[in-house]
Amino acid sequence: MKKTAVFIVVAILLCFSTLTVFAAGTKYYSITNPPTIPPTQVPTNVAVVNGQVINVGQTFTYTVTLKTPGKVGDIIGEIDFPSDLVTYEGYSIPNLPEGVSVEVQDGKIIFRATSTGGYANFVGSEATLIQVKFYVKNSGNANITSNISDCKGVDGTTYISNNNVVAAGVSFNGVVASSSSGNGSSTSPVTGDSNSNAPIMFSLLAIIVLSGVAFSARRYFVK
Repeated sequence: MKKTAVFIVVAILLCFSTLTVFAAGTKYYSITNPPTIPPTQVPTNVAVVNGQVINVGQTFTYTVTLKTPGKVGDIIGEIDFPSDLVTYEGYSIPNLPEGVSVEVQDGKIIFRATSTGGYANFVGSEATLIQVKFYVKNSGNANITSNISDCKGVDGTTYISNNNVVAAGVSFNGVVASSSSGNGSSTSPVTGDSNSNAPIMFSLLAIIVLSGVAFSARRYFVK
């Protein structure tokens, strides 16, 4: 009877040890590889801009590219952004050397360009139409969009009308790219992968060892 009682105590201790090992095997996540975060639960130190995670205090660019089958004569477009989350800092128009006007409003950038000789850098391949620099001031989900209301060739051919491509060989896109400047650094899109499988392997090994100890104790105490 006494041996049976001792065996029960040993078994309880072994169970407690096993639970402790499982607790040690809990998954942990690194700062650069956090678990998946629902869009409505964005951390206070980052903003999700068009699906890309960018730290608050960091700058990034939004680039609109354009491809056309011929020289562009006239174009009108706009970029919309959430002014409560990001701040406009500047723009560049490397392929529009003349006849350009840019108007910056609260949450909107309107650009127009006209050339009698035509803008040739967009012919046959995508080139930068306008690139805008933003600063992330608050966390949250930020969606930046671009629209081209009108784009015509120098010969009068309509390429884009009301944000719809109406001619072959025409395309335009808006792309977000994080910058190295600012108070923080960019981070990869959040995922739910753990740092390592080492805790799990350690737990399995511990269970095997404890099972052997329990078997040996039973043979010793229960006779």
